[in-house]
Amino acid sequence: MKPLILSIDFDGTIVENNYPDVGEPKNNAKKVINKLFDEGFVIIINSCRAAMHEALIYRFMKEHGINYHYINCNLPSQIEYFGMDCRKISADIYIDDKQLGGIPDDWNLIYELVHKQIKGE
Repeated sequence: MKPLILSIDFDGTIVENNYPDVGEPKNNAKKVINKLFDEGFVIIINSCRAAMHEALIYRFMKEHGINYHYINCNLPSQIEYFGMDCRKISADIYIDDKQLGGIPDDWNLIYELVHKQIKGE
């Protein structure tokens, strides 16, 4: 079975929304994202940030020891499969504070929701 792809928004999801600055990390974001990474999920950080503002994501992730595969780009295998690289990140699950109903404040609950989703609950 191919690994599931998680598209995770940055501002307001991994960190408190403080754009253009980077906010404080959300509760348990590092622990849960690293756990999902270790479980074999492909982690793509998805953000509207570009150029120097996008560079702040790379710095934050490195300084906080949060694992991920890509930032703002699709997997090479997805690009090959679709024959192009579109602007929308192709993922199995999207985690974003702007989704209908928002997201829980604590990433431990997000972890539970991801696993319920893959079980079809």
